[in-house]
Amino acid sequence: MTNENTISHESAIERPRSWWVLDTNGKAQKVEQERFHWTAVYSDGEILEQFEAHEDPNDGTYHRFSEIEFDKLNEIHIRDTERPDFVFIVRGGAHLQHFMIYRTRRSVVVGADGKNQSEKTIRFAIIGWKDRENGTTSYTYLMPDGAIITADRDIQIQ
Repeated sequence: MTNENTISHESAIERPRSWWVLDTNGKAQKVEQERFHWTAVYSDGEILEQFEAHEDPNDGTYHRFSEIEFDKLNEIHIRDTERPDFVFIVRGGAHLQHFMIYRTRRSVVVGADGKNQSEKTIRFAIIGWKDRENGTTSYTYLMPDGAIITADRDIQIQ
């Protein structure tokens, strides 16, 4: 975790890096940077970035969503590596239960002749929250083409 004045969000997305996370055995595993990434902004001004840059421009640390200290969370910023000025904000609050899910969808497209087929696979993230007090929910789907879909329930994407 760093103070928000230490690392700019833009510095983490300007150049390719190698990102690392420790697996359950304590072994470092390489992680590919995704199009969208999150930054947790805490009420005391501290931040935690999903992809945390190090002084070495070729190295960095990947943080899991579960590492966020939700009891101190003010908001989550979602950034798009292909649109650096874009920020989508997910509100925080102790009464909210936050979640992040990854889904993979495969579809088969059949040609006009009924024979030629092609398979398409997409992977996307869903970030959202459920209000513990009144049960309302918010789902934000971060699609690989840059589209963002918001809904008040989980929807099926084909």
